[in-house]
Amino acid sequence: SQAYAASRNRLRPSDLAKRLGIPLEFARQQVLDAVLLPSNEAPRAPLSPPSSDQLAAARTNARAANVIAGPGTGKTSTLIHRIKYLVEEEGVDPGQILVLTFNNKAAFELVERLRVAGIENAADIWAGTFHAFGLEFLRKYHDRFSLEEDPRVADALTSITMLAAALPQLELRHYLRVEDPYDWLPSIVDGIKRLKEELVSPSSYRAYVLEHPEHDAEIQCRRVDMASLYEAHEDLLRQRKMVDFVDLIARPAQALKERRGIFSDLTDRFQHVLVDEY
Repeated sequence: SQAYAASRNRLRPSDLAKRLGIPLEFARQQVLDAVLLPSNEAPRAPLSPPSSDQLAAARTNARAANVIAGPGTGKTSTLIHRIKYLVEEEGVDPGQILVLTFNNKAAFELVERLRVAGIENAADIWAGTFHAFGLEFLRKYHDRFSLEEDPRVADALTSITMLAAALPQLELRHYLRVEDPYDWLPSIVDGIKRLKEELVSPSSYRAYVLEHPEHDAEIQCRRVDMASLYEAHEDLLRQRKMVDFVDLIARPAQALKERRGIFSDLTDRFQHVLVDEY
């Protein structure tokens, strides 16, 4: 991997981040993983035969199915059996299957288990994290989002630094009394993240704040400032043609909700969507 090569060639995480166009914090974590984690894992055992419950879930004809079970009960194995059933018995093209999970470790495990399961053309299955799929979506349709072909992703530190530099241009009332903005900007950026995760736009948030004012003047003042900072944050990302981590999921989700037809060449490709650990 790039991170392992960087660790062997004594590249700094900042060099790796610049070369790959990824957040510095992510580059640091990847280098640490490459250095500290074992380079070779024990071979994974072949896929075990499914239990009766797993088989029922794997072969269901339901349009949507939710498998709920505790840790270590075989949910991922059930998902692999489902894919085997679709490809080997239903004749589904592996390229029409999308498999999503939440973190990189789970995604790597999925890819490895698909390989070990002996599924024909398993490499054609798109398997990865929600964020990775969102990034691929934004890359494919970058012109629709006014982004570069390979958009840069802003981490929390980038967001805080951008907002700190823009403060002199903003009309704030509550936060002017605070001497060091780096004491309170992290909580602002965290609040922006939560709003974006709920698909609340800056204009919608400001409208809500003004239409539902707090009786406490200080709280209301802080909420209005939050609206201004949220608007500034999104403007700064737009000016730099950047996205943040929430955008990797939120922007494709919002776009598909509002203008699905524009993206039909991608949405129509995947006929089966399977999610592991959401």
